[in-house]
Amino acid sequence: YYQLYSDYLLKFLDEYKKNGIDVWAVSSGNEPINTIIPFDPLNTMGWTPDRMGEWIAENFGPTLANSKHNTVILALDDQRVELPWFIQELFKNEKAKKYTAGTAVHPYVDFLIGPEVLDKTHDLDPDKFILLTEASLGKRFAAQFFKTGSEMIKNLLLISLCQKD
Repeated sequence: YYQLYSDYLLKFLDEYKKNGIDVWAVSSGNEPINTIIPFDPLNTMGWTPDRMGEWIAENFGPTLANSKHNTVILALDDQRVELPWFIQELFKNEKAKKYTAGTAVHPYVDFLIGPEVLDKTHDLDPDKFILLTEASLGKRFAAQFFKTGSEMIKNLLLISLCQKD
């Protein structure tokens, strides 16, 4: 079903384009590790790095590259606690690495691991970027860690300051 999913995403991009909207990036899917975390009932598609790499390399990457879109692929789209491991494993697939423009991260459990993992991830391939793609002050999990908007901004600034030029 990997190609079916890739075709679905391409159709999604086509429909947006028909309405004058060019989509800059598509992530590999929100929080793929959550499918194996028993206490977080988030409905998500699970990916291991090797399976994600296979899908990007053999299906979504070529499908997107052969389309009329200039859309890039962002991998992971999950917590930085999974770095650099997830991307290191993903990039073992050279074709997947070629098609992946950057890494998408979330800040919700940043208290578990320091920002140095961003540098380590960036060092795997300095041509790839790291982008914060989600942050929330909602009532769920995140509210425990970001008591105020200013606290969240400090965390976001820390992430951006850790990026190498």
